[in-house]
Amino acid sequence: LAPDAQGIMADYGSYGGNRYAHTADLVDPGKIYKAVYQTNSWGDARTRSYNSVSQQMDDIIYINDIVITQSQSNAGDQDSRPQAWSKNIVAVGGIRHYNDFNNSNDNWASGASIGPAADGRIKPDMNAFYDSIDCVNTSSFGGTSGATPIVSGHFALFYEMWHNGYFNNTTGTSVFESRPHSTLARAIMMNTAWQYPDTQTDIKRIHQGWGRPNLRTMYDNASSLFWINETDVLQETESTSYSLTVAPGTPEFQATLVYMDRAGTTSSSLHRINDLSLRVTDPNGTFYWGNRGLNGTVYNFSQSGGASNTKDPVEHVILENPIAGNWTVEVIADEINQDTHPETGAVDADYALVVRGTTGGSAGFQVGIASGSCGGPMTFEVSGETSGGVVVWTYGSPGNYVHGGPVCAGATFDITSPKIASVGTATSVSVNVPAGACGNIRVQCLDVQSCTVSNYIDL
Repeated sequence: LAPDAQGIMADYGSYGGNRYAHTADLVDPGKIYKAVYQTNSWGDARTRSYNSVSQQMDDIIYINDIVITQSQSNAGDQDSRPQAWSKNIVAVGGIRHYNDFNNSNDNWASGASIGPAADGRIKPDMNAFYDSIDCVNTSSFGGTSGATPIVSGHFALFYEMWHNGYFNNTTGTSVFESRPHSTLARAIMMNTAWQYPDTQTDIKRIHQGWGRPNLRTMYDNASSLFWINETDVLQETESTSYSLTVAPGTPEFQATLVYMDRAGTTSSSLHRINDLSLRVTDPNGTFYWGNRGLNGTVYNFSQSGGASNTKDPVEHVILENPIAGNWTVEVIADEINQDTHPETGAVDADYALVVRGTTGGSAGFQVGIASGSCGGPMTFEVSGETSGGVVVWTYGSPGNYVHGGPVCAGATFDITSPKIASVGTATSVSVNVPAGACGNIRVQCLDVQSCTVSNYIDL
């Protein structure tokens, strides 16, 4: 899937079995590796429990912010590698495809290990082919050991697409430097995945997870996806809402929330630590909670009403033929028991959010510093989809915004100090930046019609 990628064959046993040190080296910018994901078709002895190995993987992924995929195993029941029960990992299940292109005859056939996790969390996270996998030296490789690197290869191509700016994202000088947070990579991969229909009675959510990677859907929707890359932060009981527009004739709406969770408690019956919830409200006021209706006998599309999900750090709302109009997508911090956003002094949490099926992508603009310096006027060049308005302002420290709320396009005024400037379709904007504000400059794109935040970029 990624023939031009630089592969790394690794054995953490050479680190004395210290997987913490091993993974840290993979993402250390000072080392030669600079890995953007890791794939594992091995693991510790199978179990149905969230144990100390599961706990360790959640901690390692939280610390190193890297996508790690893990084979679920091949027991035909819930006996799985303990790594697969981790909350932050991408556990991969397998579906038999019988070496043809006909998805309708695929089935599970009691092959791959399945979910749910002991506390009811949805597992596996994704799936790929279980049988007849072509490799360098054989055409008959299989199992979740084969399905897992297939999913990982799609992550490789996602990171290449991200580095090429297909998502209207800013980029760095290399794939490693360009990469988004691992939560956003997971959210985009799952949001654009292909799911088996619930009419195939041998394939349920516990077999396929959130689907099989689909690069065509990802590529076709890349520039219109609304996404949040761990830039919005919540303390307990706080929420953030996003107003998005669904155009007439849109075939599907899907919102995906992924947040990094701290290592769980092995003796607890509930393994999540924090609880962020996803809620979507349509123009008529009908609301949909994340994952409601997506894990039963009929599971392709969300059910309205009900209560918030309290178990999963991955939540989806999936709807067919959504009605046209303004939709509201909310992320709600029901419980924040441990800090996952150490950049601030508060106990808070960030998250990745992806919405497909709306107009006006979240990052439909590029911004850069054209001239000026701290302590005086500074000009920002803005290009791309700026018809929604662009706001530029500074703030004293990360998380402490100096502004009085959303600013509609066309307004230029002072609220205190520094200044706020807002433009519609202009290609540049100037703002007076106080001394000492270098590195604390924020550029925000606004939805002019509803005057609500749709994205921002920190400089």
